[in-house]
Amino acid sequence: MAAEAESPRLRKMMELARWHDEWAKRHADDGRFRPEEHPDPDSDYSVHHVDVDPSADAEAEFMMRAREIMGLDPVTGRRVSPPPDDTGDREGDRDA
Repeated sequence: MAAEAESPRLRKMMELARWHDEWAKRHADDGRFRPEEHPDPDSDYSVHHVDVDPSADAEAEFMMRAREIMGLDPVTGRRVSPPPDDTGDREGDRDA
């Protein structure tokens, strides 16, 4: 597990998870809650409604920071520069 913690991809994913947790807690009361649109009794909509129906401002806030974490331009979503120890594991760089 220690070797996995050294992975740049894993570090980014862990930081993204922390950001999502912080963002969801901050916006839990702001997200539109429309359970009538999700009548399936097995649905976990009541837990994840802030992800499904965020305000436009909350969604933009999440996406901009998530893009930064993933090494992308926060506005365009384009890669700013390759990771310093790029292992070639980006989509399209993998051998089939």
